[in-house]
Amino acid sequence: MSSPTKRVHLIVEGQTELLFCRDVLAPYMGERGIILTTSLISKPGSNGGDVKFSRARRDILNHLREKSAPIVSTMVDYYGIKEWPDLEKARKCSVPQQIADILNEAVRREICEDDAARGCRFVPYISMHEFEALLFSRPDVLAIHLGVKQSEVDDLVSDSGGSEYINSGRDTAPSKRILKWCPSYKKTIDGIAIAKKIGIPTMRNACPLFNEWLNALEAR
Repeated sequence: MSSPTKRVHLIVEGQTELLFCRDVLAPYMGERGIILTTSLISKPGSNGGDVKFSRARRDILNHLREKSAPIVSTMVDYYGIKEWPDLEKARKCSVPQQIADILNEAVRREICEDDAARGCRFVPYISMHEFEALLFSRPDVLAIHLGVKQSEVDDLVSDSGGSEYINSGRDTAPSKRILKWCPSYKKTIDGIAIAKKIGIPTMRNACPLFNEWLNALEAR
């Protein structure tokens, strides 16, 4: 195992993402020489969702202003953001990769134009769905935990075109699909347990946008 050589701080939108990054992603990145720390987007009493860019921007720049500033990144989902740069432009697209490219470039430009960015050690990441999209990267593991037929999960992933392509509607987003199968599902308990069983390598193989983000962090 290599010694940690750089620090990355992630700003995430909810408690589930915080636990995922701390308990699943951080150990994995640590094996690759990256010390990963995480914090919630600051807003008293907020549990995620309704993420305005003004909140995220403030937190991003505050971390970039630190004396020994780390690489700073985000983990927020497309469905919950509001008032983000080029959001209306992105909404005219239907392909996840195109949506992500538009939003990530717009946010990177907005942050890196600020003097506080100091060399722009910022790597944006907008996921197309909430954390649960990653759980569909192993339909067999997800099905066993939820107590449903694997064929149902397989069919959904196949019909959608992949985990990151599952419909983002209010009633058809990944977490809503899971809740229909298993009403007792708890994001911070079941979701994290399933993620640990699946593992980051499998998620990277099944989720191109997620993998692209981690590649960018590793390359900095």
